[in-house]
Amino acid sequence: MPNPQIDVSIVVPTYGHSAQLRRLLDSLDKFEPRPPFEVIIVDDCSPDDTGAVVAAWLAQEHPVPARYLRLDRNSGPAAARNEGTRLARGRWVAYTDSDCVVEPSWLRMLTRKLADDETLAAVGGLVLPLNPNGLYSKYNSVDGTLVPNETVNYLITANACYVRERVLEVGGFDTDVRKPGGEDVALSIKLGMAGWRFAYEPEAVVYHDYQESFRHFVRTWKNYAVGNGYIVAKYCGNLPEDGNTWHHNSLRPPWMSWNWTRHVLGIQRAKCRANAMPFGQTVKFIALRYVQMFVHCWYFQTGEEAFSGKRPLSARLKGLFVGFRK
Repeated sequence: MPNPQIDVSIVVPTYGHSAQLRRLLDSLDKFEPRPPFEVIIVDDCSPDDTGAVVAAWLAQEHPVPARYLRLDRNSGPAAARNEGTRLARGRWVAYTDSDCVVEPSWLRMLTRKLADDETLAAVGGLVLPLNPNGLYSKYNSVDGTLVPNETVNYLITANACYVRERVLEVGGFDTDVRKPGGEDVALSIKLGMAGWRFAYEPEAVVYHDYQESFRHFVRTWKNYAVGNGYIVAKYCGNLPEDGNTWHHNSLRPPWMSWNWTRHVLGIQRAKCRANAMPFGQTVKFIALRYVQMFVHCWYFQTGEEAFSGKRPLSARLKGLFVGFRK
């Protein structure tokens, strides 16, 4: 039940990130004056020593209450967040991930807009790379992968705070999406369809630990694409893609025609110029953008197939080659 002495419940889903989780928990202990909060760590049946790491942290003195829940089986971040939200006693629920580190002012900055505007369902913040010099960290930062778009119709749960009651009213995160990517889009879609608004607070800062690996880069965008394809097919059906409905990463991507590919890579070059990047790094970023486009285009269709089962692999192959000829 809600507790009037707790304003915010911080819910942290985690799976197999024990070392990174300890770093996040240490950052929570460094908060500046903030609204009364609690911490709920939901372990998605991790195969590592996550339980021992959390137990060691809980054994120390903390100025706020903290709880640990281990799920019986691995169910994905959506299910973990839903469990944490049900346990939450605050009127607001702030989400971040175990591979993040939060600024001392994070919670205070996230909640100030929610307190002032009752039409908001949630407020999202700025996600910066923990290692700003890494190739993949810098690429995601320049590309704005985890930053809300201009219309703020989609929030990233690495850095967001929701009104708990509104999350529960729409059924929480979509547990059909088992991998990270798409489950937060689904929640945004459901809340948006219910008439609620979102806001962006760039002073609420979280640092994300991007893995510096090409394999992880591809796997991450595969998960995003499959999850987004599934939820767009599920919630939006055949709604027209007018460019203003949802975040650009959730829209059904066109096949990679020559004109479209040239347009997107041109945008990437412009971003590199705006950030005064050297030629060699610009070439790498354009190559990564091309890989991202291909993975997103291909696996978005996989997500749509998972929901509808109407588009076989042969049709995707045909569409891909037809797109290149245009």
